[in-house]
Amino acid sequence: MKSLIRVLALSLLAAAFFMACASKPAPGPAMLSQSGWELLGRRQVNFSADRDTVVVTAARGSFTRLMIVVRDHALEMFNVKITFRNGDDFSPATRLVFGESTRSRVIDLPGGKRFVRKVDFNYESLGAGFDRADVEVWGK
Repeated sequence: MKSLIRVLALSLLAAAFFMACASKPAPGPAMLSQSGWELLGRRQVNFSADRDTVVVTAARGSFTRLMIVVRDHALEMFNVKITFRNGDDFSPATRLVFGESTRSRVIDLPGGKRFVRKVDFNYESLGAGFDRADVEVWGK
């Protein structure tokens, strides 16, 4: 009985930790643009797949930070991989739970200003329904 209570308590603590760390309310696009963030790309995910890519063109410039914004549907995102123009990859330690219209923490890119080629990610729909989520990648 004590071990069951301990497992339950640890599970609730872990769930609270993930919810607290995972996402924050997403500011609107106008507010992000005014604060120096630039929309690098957007992808509407349909939940029939579990993997997607946001492609970024080199014309967008170089960046030191990224942020992921999810709009219109809750999802869990994991295995995020950022690929740079020179072919290097960076996989920040992330397993993000996004509510509807929330954002990730700011992800600092290694090595100073970098040209981002694409952002790959795995995801799983949360909640009922077949609504699509919009995943946006913002850079600064």
